[in-house]
Amino acid sequence: MTNDNLNIAFTTSTEELIQKREKFYEEKLKDKLEKRHFGKFVAIEVDSGEFFIGETLEEALEKAKKKFPDKIFHSIKIGSPGVFTSSSI
Repeated sequence: MTNDNLNIAFTTSTEELIQKREKFYEEKLKDKLEKRHFGKFVAIEVDSGEFFIGETLEEALEKAKKKFPDKIFHSIKIGSPGVFTSSSI
């Protein structure tokens, strides 16, 4: 496999993972979180379904990393269209 094929496979895999995480947020958390925590940040560990709220992205990730130090999190500002993925602070 060439480097170009590896890049395509990685990109496709990454895009699929991001879509899975966005779908999880939309279907399971969006309505609940936007009503109570609009403007705050959430770090979501999608495999377990657990999520962590913070006033800042750093605060939400700190909480998440305490419980799941080796995971990658789907993080957003609640009510905002932007998405972040992070594995460390």
